[in-house]
Amino acid sequence: MINIVCGARVTVPLELASWGEAIITGVSFLGAGTIIRHRGTERVEGITTAASLLMMAAIGATIGLAPWFLGVAMTEIVFLVLRLSRALKITANGPSSGEPPEKTEEKPL
Repeated sequence: MINIVCGARVTVPLELASWGEAIITGVSFLGAGTIIRHRGTERVEGITTAASLLMMAAIGATIGLAPWFLGVAMTEIVFLVLRLSRALKITANGPSSGEPPEKTEEKPL
């Protein structure tokens, strides 16, 4: 068995590292399914959802492998970042009613 030493001085057996790779791959695939690009526009939705899914998987793996307080600290940091990004988005775009933007008809050339 080969051990990998992480930055937090936690020794992780190589078999667990391959589990981590599998978790990252699977959750990233699921996250990619949440990203939607609207046809005819440059509008893309779901990036934050995909990143949040991947981060929650990382937090779950951290709680499973390391002391639980690291997972709690990561959860608090993610919560604050998501709240701040939402506040910045509302400030930049103005309050939204939650409705999609109106469609404009494209005229052929």
